[in-house]
Amino acid sequence: MKFELFNIKFSVSYTLLCLIAVCIILDIFGGFVMCSFAVVIHESGHLLMMLIFGSKPKKISISLFEIAINDESRQQRGDLQNFLIVFFGPFANFICFIIIFLIYLCSETDLLKFAYVNLSLCLLNLLPVMSFDGGQLLYILLSRRFTGHTAEKAVN
Repeated sequence: MKFELFNIKFSVSYTLLCLIAVCIILDIFGGFVMCSFAVVIHESGHLLMMLIFGSKPKKISISLFEIAINDESRQQRGDLQNFLIVFFGPFANFICFIIIFLIYLCSETDLLKFAYVNLSLCLLNLLPVMSFDGGQLLYILLSRRFTGHTAEKAVN
């Protein structure tokens, strides 16, 4: 499924739409929505920093296992800006965890699961694996000291 919003082209995979339908049928849609909302918070952190630095993505692809933001201006930005853009995804989840956990402590609402989903997503994405934000952050840091090839080998 393809559509355009704010001059950004979006594509959503049909397998994801099928998963949503299965979750509705099996009555596990609440957990799916909670996890999906945490992912949206995460990706919104990346997008917010991109927009702050004047970069607007041309295309966003949403599939079953990833959200790919087409960032054509990555090469023109400095390491600090790229670092902040990559870092702000997990940071947005961490801030969301803190806020929701504090709300839970003050009001004892049933938001603890959502707080933990955000914390888990934050920690998972900070793992030093190249396809996660932590691996990209490590690559940016290592490439300042070593060649890009050496940094990539170290992260892999």
